Amino acid sequence: MLAAYNAGIGRVLDAGGIPSQLPVETQQYMTRIRNLMTKYAGVTLSPGGTGNVAAVKAAARWMGTPYV
Repeated sequence: MLAAYNAGIGRVLDAGGIPSQLPVETQQYMTRIRNLMTKYAGVTLSPGGTGNVAAVKAAARWMGTPYV
């Protein structure tokens, strides 16, 4: 999914889904996003909240739900 977002689904299909066959830029993007996912996975938010905090809380309820 990350590779397709960055390089396009056609490029991922052409590479057979093999990350090492994708452009270096895409490989670096995938690594960067995975590291950010780890970094922000443990973020705790204060109770209540409005605006951006409320949006993040709403999205966090869907963590672990398969993407369709």
